[in-house]
Order: sequence, then structure tokens, then C-alpha cells
Amino acid sequence: MRYRDMKNEEEEGEDHLRLKPIQSEYPHGLSISLTEKELERLDLCEEVEVGDFLHGAFMAKVTSVTSHSHEDGKGMRIELQIVAMAIEDESTEAEDGDDYD
Repeated sequence: MRYRDMKNEEEEGEDHLRLKPIQSEYPHGLSISLTEKELERLDLCEEVEVGDFLHGAFMAKVTSVTSHSHEDGKGMRIELQIVAMAIEDESTEAEDGDDYD
């Protein structure tokens, strides 16, 4: 499995000069929230600190697939429900060379 950076790409051309609302580096749909209940299940409750990188994998069920056409071309959207996951706190592992800053 190959990991791919999901940062939003910068737009080029004249459009990039217009003022835009402040947004995250990453698309909104890629953000997830876990409470202490989920963190306990993943054995992470007291280990996680701001700035840590967590390494994880998940299994998700496709719950919706939508295809559409419009004047600018075609598009597609899928929705996933995460049904199982595993996450490790990378800051507790002694691996060299894996820096995601």
C-alpha cells in the first residue's frame, strides 16, 4: 500500500490572486474526530499529544456512490463508513527517517 499526500493543491493562474476564505491544508472530509471512548479502544488514551503523528489503517464500507455530469465535465463522489481501524502513536516508536512535518 502506498501512502499519498492529501494536501490541497495550490491553484495556478489569475484565480489564485482572489481573496479566499481561510481553509485547512487538507480537504474537510479527510478529518476525523475520536473521543476518549474510541481512544481507549485503540490503546491511545493517555499517549497522544498535539503535534504527534499517528500511523493508522482502516477498513471502510462504501455507503454511497454518486456520478454526475455538468458543463465543466464529469465528477464522482463516494461516501465511506469506517468500520474498523488500527492506529499507533509514531512518536513512541524509534524509527528513523519517517518525518511528516
